[in-house]
Amino acid sequence: MVTPVIAPNNIPEFGWLPRKWLNWWLTPRATERTERFRERALRLSAFILLVSVLIYTPLGIISTFDTITGRTIERLGIVVVAYVFLAVAMLLIHKKYTIPAAWLLIAIWIGTFFSSAHNNGLWMGLSIVFLGFTIVYGQLILPGRQNVYLMIINILVILALLFFPAPAINVDSGQMTLPVSVVIAVVFVVIMNALLLVLRQELQSRLVELSSFVSVLDARVQERTRELEIARKQAEDANTIKSKFLANMSHELRTPLNAILNFTAFVADGVMGDVNEEQEDALRQSISSGKHLLSLINDILDVTKIEAGLMDLFIQAVDLNEILAGVVGIGKGLAKDKPIDLIVDIQEKLPVTYGDKRRMRQVFLNMVSNAFKFTPKGSITIHAHATDTHLHVHVTDTGIGISPEHQKLVFESFKQAQNDTLDTVGTGLGMPISKYFVESHRGRMWFETEVGKGTTFFVELPILTEAEANSLDVLSL
Repeated sequence: MVTPVIAPNNIPEFGWLPRKWLNWWLTPRATERTERFRERALRLSAFILLVSVLIYTPLGIISTFDTITGRTIERLGIVVVAYVFLAVAMLLIHKKYTIPAAWLLIAIWIGTFFSSAHNNGLWMGLSIVFLGFTIVYGQLILPGRQNVYLMIINILVILALLFFPAPAINVDSGQMTLPVSVVIAVVFVVIMNALLLVLRQELQSRLVELSSFVSVLDARVQERTRELEIARKQAEDANTIKSKFLANMSHELRTPLNAILNFTAFVADGVMGDVNEEQEDALRQSISSGKHLLSLINDILDVTKIEAGLMDLFIQAVDLNEILAGVVGIGKGLAKDKPIDLIVDIQEKLPVTYGDKRRMRQVFLNMVSNAFKFTPKGSITIHAHATDTHLHVHVTDTGIGISPEHQKLVFESFKQAQNDTLDTVGTGLGMPISKYFVESHRGRMWFETEVGKGTTFFVELPILTEAEANSLDVLSL
């Protein structure tokens, strides 16, 4: 049977205070599971024997203080021998000689049994209890084959009682002589050892089966882990290939789409000839749809670049007032012909920072356009102020809010909080991309919302020097 190996405990610091010494003594030093259990049992039983002998010594002296007899001297001799055996056993345990220590401790129990049987009778007092405990204790702390030797020693000790006359013992209404008691005790030892041996073998058999099952299970877990690792690697490779493909495709789609939009605008403006109002209106709708499509392609291009690890930041000086002024201008255009009040609260002379100017503008524009998308009426507030170290921007709307079950989807790619009151169209990429760019600038982005009352998106960005901005690490989405 393969016994699992466990890491040894840290040995507590030695000290003479009772609690400190006890913790130090009871902690086993072995690392193999079976040996660790045997050592723990030996240390605990040695401690219990030490306490028992320390308690017995003054009580035995007090009980025989008035008269000094041969029995008193015999008891004191047994106590002295017990101290010697116990001291040597504890030293052997500490030196990791567990088997010799086990035999010394068993010798103390055998001596206790013999003394009790000789003085009180084989079946009186604690004699038979000591005998049974010696057998069970041996099965617990001795290797399997050595229990046969213990059984032989127990039988020899019982037979030795024949040479040390002990009183005949009353059992029920009859009399039991010493030879009969010895025979019955020998039979008791044999039967008890046989039963414990069968039980021990059965337990070992079950442990072997359990160990085999654990080994098979461990092999299967390792095999499945390897398969999952291969599958994960294949999925990552496929995702990388997919992201690169989409990035290339998005780029190829964006170039001709820009050309389509430009030529359509030329026609709508009459550069290539006069158009009537109906034709111009159709062309303007085509341009609007094309711009929306271009926006979606740009979002897909961004997220695929991020997933493929191809996203780079273009570091330059950033005038925050200029960026936010442009965002406010677009917000005024979105508020036109809508029952929405645009409230602007932007600190004058915001500090200059360094970062990707276009990406910062994209973040703030996404926040504002998202607010207009989910606010049918009411107000939208753009607030910005700066401290010595950070820029704080938040956009508050009085829209429909976000339900608790949909809040976790806000910053997930291709996910969008659903609602039954507004007809909104989007890829669900705007806010995840915005959060990515904010965190790439070592900032953070979060939101607070209440259903039916509105939502506030917060952005906190550090004011960076050029050196700090150039040291930014591009994250992965």
